[in-house]
Amino acid sequence: MYLMIHAAHVVSCCGYIVRWEFQASRRALVRPIIFQIWRPVQSAQFAFQLIGENSVWYRRGSNHVGTFYVPESQRILIHSGDVIGWHNPLGDVIDYAARMTSNTSTYVTMGGTRNISIGEVVHFDGHLVNGRIYGVKAHLQAPPKPSFTNLPRKVVFRCPVGQGYHVTNVSATSNKGQLEVTYNIEGYNPWFQICRLTGSVSTLRPIHGNFSTQLTIRVTSTCGQTASSTLNLDCIHLNIQEMENDQRKTPLGLSDTSFSHMDSAHHVTFRESLATEKILYNATNKDIRSHDVFCTISRSVPSLPHSILYTSGSLLLLKSNGSLTQNVTPEIYISLKCIFDNIEISGQNIVVHVIKDLQPSFVNIPATVSVSAKESGVGDVIYHVMAEDRDSEALTFKAKNCSCPFGVSTDGLVTITANLRKWTVLTFTLDLFVSDGYSTVGPSVLYVSIKDANHPPEFVGLPRRVLLPENAAGLVLAIKSRDPDDGDNVTVHWAWERMEAVAYFIFEESTHQVFVRPESVIDFEHLNLRLNLTSFPLLLTLDDGALQSATQRIHFMVTDKNEAPEFHRKVLMITTEEGKSGSLISAEEIRSSISDPDVNDSISFEILPGNLAHMFSIDSVSGYLSFKSDYDVDPLRMPSNVTLYVRARDKGGLQDRLKVLLKIKNVNVTPIVSAPLFVTLAEDTPSGSSIFQFFVNDTDSQDTLAVNVACEGLVTLRDNVTLDFEAQSIFYFLITASDGQATSLPVITQLSVTNINEAPRCSRQQIALEAQEGKAGKTISTFDLRDVVIDPDHDQLLFSINRYGTDGKNASNAKKVDLKSPDEDSELLPFTIDSDTGWLFLSRDVDVSREEVKRVYHLVIEAADYEGLSVGLQITITVTFVNTAPILLGLPAEISVLEGSSTQNIFKILAMDKDGDTVIFRHHVQENAEARWIEVNSEKGEVKLSDGRPALAENSVAIVTVTLTGFDGYDLSECGILTITILGVNDAPRFSAKLYNFYIDETEVGVPVAFDPGFALDPDPGDVLSFGVSHGNESAHPHVKVNQISGALYVNGDYDIDDPGKSNYIKLNLTVTDRLGLQDTAGVTISIRDVNDNSPEVLNDQTSFFVDACIKQRVRRIGQVLATDRDSGLNAELCFQIVGSSLNDTMQYLRVDAEGWIIATKIPQQDSSITLYLAVSDKGLTSNVKMATFNIIFEDCPNNETTPRITAVVSQSSEHLSYPGKTEINAALILFGLIIMLSTAILVLTYQLCKTRTSLRAIRSRFQETVSQDYRFTWFPTQFSEEVG
Repeated sequence: MYLMIHAAHVVSCCGYIVRWEFQASRRALVRPIIFQIWRPVQSAQFAFQLIGENSVWYRRGSNHVGTFYVPESQRILIHSGDVIGWHNPLGDVIDYAARMTSNTSTYVTMGGTRNISIGEVVHFDGHLVNGRIYGVKAHLQAPPKPSFTNLPRKVVFRCPVGQGYHVTNVSATSNKGQLEVTYNIEGYNPWFQICRLTGSVSTLRPIHGNFSTQLTIRVTSTCGQTASSTLNLDCIHLNIQEMENDQRKTPLGLSDTSFSHMDSAHHVTFRESLATEKILYNATNKDIRSHDVFCTISRSVPSLPHSILYTSGSLLLLKSNGSLTQNVTPEIYISLKCIFDNIEISGQNIVVHVIKDLQPSFVNIPATVSVSAKESGVGDVIYHVMAEDRDSEALTFKAKNCSCPFGVSTDGLVTITANLRKWTVLTFTLDLFVSDGYSTVGPSVLYVSIKDANHPPEFVGLPRRVLLPENAAGLVLAIKSRDPDDGDNVTVHWAWERMEAVAYFIFEESTHQVFVRPESVIDFEHLNLRLNLTSFPLLLTLDDGALQSATQRIHFMVTDKNEAPEFHRKVLMITTEEGKSGSLISAEEIRSSISDPDVNDSISFEILPGNLAHMFSIDSVSGYLSFKSDYDVDPLRMPSNVTLYVRARDKGGLQDRLKVLLKIKNVNVTPIVSAPLFVTLAEDTPSGSSIFQFFVNDTDSQDTLAVNVACEGLVTLRDNVTLDFEAQSIFYFLITASDGQATSLPVITQLSVTNINEAPRCSRQQIALEAQEGKAGKTISTFDLRDVVIDPDHDQLLFSINRYGTDGKNASNAKKVDLKSPDEDSELLPFTIDSDTGWLFLSRDVDVSREEVKRVYHLVIEAADYEGLSVGLQITITVTFVNTAPILLGLPAEISVLEGSSTQNIFKILAMDKDGDTVIFRHHVQENAEARWIEVNSEKGEVKLSDGRPALAENSVAIVTVTLTGFDGYDLSECGILTITILGVNDAPRFSAKLYNFYIDETEVGVPVAFDPGFALDPDPGDVLSFGVSHGNESAHPHVKVNQISGALYVNGDYDIDDPGKSNYIKLNLTVTDRLGLQDTAGVTISIRDVNDNSPEVLNDQTSFFVDACIKQRVRRIGQVLATDRDSGLNAELCFQIVGSSLNDTMQYLRVDAEGWIIATKIPQQDSSITLYLAVSDKGLTSNVKMATFNIIFEDCPNNETTPRITAVVSQSSEHLSYPGKTEINAALILFGLIIMLSTAILVLTYQLCKTRTSLRAIRSRFQETVSQDYRFTWFPTQFSEEVG
């Protein structure tokens, strides 16, 4: 069972499945495919509910695509989020595409299949498989749109109503109730709401007055289809008080089940200035819904330009804007005509009495009022507004909203609502209105002015910022203020914006002064660098108890002030040694001894003039102290104690002085040695020669110098000593000098001995070498001649071959030696030499035959240095025979052949052997599945396709790698690799056997005769095979059909071997053909076993036999049971047996023989008729039984006839029974039947000779009547003895 649950394949729409399409090419389907729709269960993982399923019987066609149109009664309604599933008893038969990517489908499987009912929830095993997209597609049909079943056109209800008041119900259905629907109101509507599930319409907030609106109701099914319609709602406000004052009440809620009384006029009042909508009359009572009655105005009424008079259902309504009296009479006469249930009722008169309305008027405004801010307080009444109304109706006052400290009560009192001292506005304007409940008059203006108005306090001379130099102290700022209103107490409110200011400043509230805290020091560098703060904002506000001034911000800004640098100590002692100009005396002592309060201030240093001050210098920036001139302590000229004064100055010119005491120690000066670095001397220079000269200097004049010269060789050339460049070419001299206290630095002098060239010489005069024959370029000898030829100068020697040797001294005086080559075909020696190493190589091919064994060469090698001085060396080379390995010729790297090529040679291996040896071939085939494709003949060198090679799929490739070598009996040739690519072509399909035998029962015709899996093989994967049958030379078989896809054979269902001419075996030829027409044939024999499949058939069942009771024979044949059976053999042989009758002890009177003759052994005396029940059965292993019923009627003999009659009436019965067992046959009865038949023939002949003509005519007449009516057969025996035969 498979479910596709990947998000990309989950159903995303809604509708009915009308068609399934699927790809099923993997095998023939003999059982149905069950396509299912599952709905995920939200509360559990891998749990799904079965929604519906369709069963599809499908046999794979040529295009492998199945289509199933779902009947309307079996269509499944699916929703968004459902998933498709399927299962088949054969397993995974639906094709799928294996795409191993991140966005492919995932399916869940559940082991095995079982019967799952619709609606059941199944928990799957959670086996997830990625990368499969099954070829299943469902085509949907959208369900019909929803429709309303209850939506009134208009609903009228009474006002006022509260929140949640139920107005009406709306209902709808979708797809005959199979889909759920939800309700909502389109657009913005703040007054009504509808229940999404039930469709109940109710109020969203209270409604007090007349109200009309139109709602658009939209209903949506679960599949997303929508339908919309409008609903009109009217809320009618009923003024109960006015109704009680009317002369006659509106007839609402009468107990009459019909309409209200319409025989007299209905009176109602309406105030002229009332701006409202009012029900004047209702034609129904509580038992009749108002929208079931429709009323119209039947009499014309006066024009109402500022009002509307209209009907709604059974209601008569008047809507006025408050100006009803214009051009309207005091009374309006109206006549209504109403219709209910198609019955028209008219004659109702309504009289509307218009009540005149007189508007009120102000009496004492407009007016102006003055009020004192100091003397008045909140709640004081400053004025009483008065108005009059001629209707003596209660009046109410109100003021238009304004931003002012005054208010107006409903009785006209103007009072103070806020402290006037907090207002700076001097004049206010109040817009006043008066109303009698029906009409509102206004606005009329009341002007209120405030005297003694309060003024806010203000600061005097307050700066925006205050500059504070660092280290400031004491008073910083005094705050001054004033108030225009004398006598007001002013309070100063202050606050620091930065909390750090509290640590540096004090605000004196009594004097309104700002001081620097005595314990605090305002250091600009500290505030700027560490706190990043150089400004302290102070917020100030003045308050007189009623008004406040605007908030002021003062910035106290700290400014920097230059401060003089200062040495930590005034005297600094420094001890140093005498030195040269530029020598450092002190690095950090002076710089670290000074500091400047001003951060980042630059300080410069200088030495003040004084005794010996010119001998010293100081760096102006770093303060480093050093010698300006060479200083050598001398008691007379250069004292060891020196006093210096150093001055430090900042950028502002502020300075400080430091006294420096120098104690200079006397230090011995090291002597200095001067000597050349490089000296050259030719080898063989005479002894005693001068080489080089050196010098020593010491500034301490009183020092005594001692010189020491150390060297690795001889400093002077001694007697009988000669310098040899080759022995040693470089000498080093190490020279030092000492004054007794210090030693100078060593000086190294290099002596280089120059070379004089000398001729090379040999350590021995003749060398013998052995080599093997070979090709040109072969190395004959790697003997290093440089080990034999020696050059005293170690020069690079050049070697060459000279056919004529020399004595090694002078080529011009060389002794000529004729060294001829043993080669007869060439005068040149077959050798060449490497000029650098002296290695010898063959300059041409040297071939020594196997019989020659060896060949000797003599040559002279000359070695010369770079000046041409040379020496000769005699070389004897013996070249011996060496077997040469064979060579493979023309071996390609790769060849390609077709799979269907013949098994003849596809390649011939060629080889060459220089020695003329016979070459045989050795090969090695790489071990793989394709190795069976190739055979190699080692002796002939033939490569061919093997006879037993396996089949290769079409368009596929088999690659065989063969490693080949040649062997001449001594050596192997180099390996050659031959890659053979075999291209697959289409191969003919073949049967697994040439003859197939099948055995089926006769009852199995029409059932497929299936072959074993793999009976038809095609080496080409994916090739499409088709099957066919033939019979002899015919292209089709008359009794057998074949499934072209699976090859299953079907014997015609009407084939019955019991029919004449039908054989019990069928022979045919079965063919299999691939898509390119390649074919194979196999013989098939289907043997059909006979089955007892036919029941006996009684031809004369329900037959009546008539017997004359006057015949007294004891044994007689009454009639024969005529029965047949379409089977053959024992299955067709019949047995007859009496199983019952209406006569007790039947066997005393009747029996039946093997041929079906009913024989009477005795005539009963009391019964005139007998019902006989017989069973007719065959002799099969499982007998088939047919029951038959016969009636035997005994008739009295006629007066003129003494011949008994037996008459048979034939009819058919359809009853079939199965009766097991066999009926035994009595041989005596068979003999008795034969005698009866013979006797019957004799009696008939005797009767014809003796009977009179009259009797014959009567007999003929009866016979014709019997045959034409009952198919009766009569036989007439003559009088004979009591026993027959």
